[in-house]
Amino acid sequence: AAVPQVGDGGVGGRDDDGAEDSLDRLRGIGAWHASAVDPQVAIGSVVLRAPEPHSMGANEDAALVSRWNLRLFGSDDGVNPIMALSGPLPIQVATLPPAPPAAVAGCELAHNSALLQWPACMATGGAPVVWYEAAVWECEERANNDVDLGPAVWSQRTEELSLRAFPLQPLRMHVARVRCANRAGVGAWSARSPPFQTLPPLPPAPLKPSASICGAREVKLRWPPVDESVIGLMQHSVQVVPLVADPDARTSSGAAPTPWVQTFQGPQTEVRVSGLFSNTTYLFQVRAHNISGHGPWSPPSESIQTRPGPPQSPAAPSATEILPDGVQLAWQYPFNNGGACVRGYVLKAVAPDLAAIEVHAAGPPAWLRGLKGNTWYDVCISATNDLGTGPCSEPLRFRTGAVAPAPPGAPRQAAEAGQEEVLVTWS
Repeated sequence: AAVPQVGDGGVGGRDDDGAEDSLDRLRGIGAWHASAVDPQVAIGSVVLRAPEPHSMGANEDAALVSRWNLRLFGSDDGVNPIMALSGPLPIQVATLPPAPPAAVAGCELAHNSALLQWPACMATGGAPVVWYEAAVWECEERANNDVDLGPAVWSQRTEELSLRAFPLQPLRMHVARVRCANRAGVGAWSARSPPFQTLPPLPPAPLKPSASICGAREVKLRWPPVDESVIGLMQHSVQVVPLVADPDARTSSGAAPTPWVQTFQGPQTEVRVSGLFSNTTYLFQVRAHNISGHGPWSPPSESIQTRPGPPQSPAAPSATEILPDGVQLAWQYPFNNGGACVRGYVLKAVAPDLAAIEVHAAGPPAWLRGLKGNTWYDVCISATNDLGTGPCSEPLRFRTGAVAPAPPGAPRQAAEAGQEEVLVTWS
């Protein structure tokens, strides 16, 4: 039998001439052994083979050492050793290159990459695996396993059990193989993975779009169709970029327009972009989408200004004083007046199960009266000009002040309790 030597792989321990110590170690770490009583083995000669890691359970690391102490033991049944017949003989086992992983697969496909995954190597050849190498080949859809694949189009090494192959050509069939190495050398390649196909290429950038005015808050946008060779065109997205003349104005009111993206399903190349601010200058860009993702943005359109209309909403108001029946509000003027002077504001308060309350004010600060005490309200503010009333601001939620409790019901005498007192009750 053989047990690992001290310091090789961290599993060996002291191996002196004590037979009991060696017997315990044989039983405990699963050392490799053979019996000369075996009728198929000639007396006086034994062939020992180092075990593979997966056959040793919790003592898997013991199979990765190469230096062992060999002993001869006596046995009365040819299986269980009962006494040591020799001292330890140091031997060194030659390691072999590891066998390849059992399987490799390509998944999480993109137009230019694929994720390769494989299980850990089970037959390590007697030494730890130091790296894995994955490689990818292009192939025909029904390529036979016997067909030579030629040179790999991509390869890379890693210590992990997965690797993203990048870059690959879009819309091509590929197969992958993996091999690994230990201190004895590089093992053989694994079997080919099932064929996998990368996705179509990303759409190119559309040409420069053109915009025409449809109203105060809407623009018609059109652009030339993208190349007909684009596969699986599913939708377009439009980036709306408001132009602000005064850069500091973005932070002065907290309600300046910011860029956003609208998505339009289908391959159409003419859309109506809504939700714009009146009397505002915009630029527009377009990009196309398919199953692989989105392509780059088009060049920006010429700037275009929407028609005058109602004012933009003010920023969310703040409460400067709260009473049981009212609140004093302050707010900032709208970032955009819609192309006409703001004539006033509408303050609106809403509470559950109560009628909404509206008050008109010339400007901030302003009082909103007629509220119910000890009640939660949402208050928003809209600006008005000669072209109409704009949208409401973000709401302010607050609770009105506490009020004195209502008087109880009329008291009544319940009973006489004595000559100098009486029992009174009320609701």
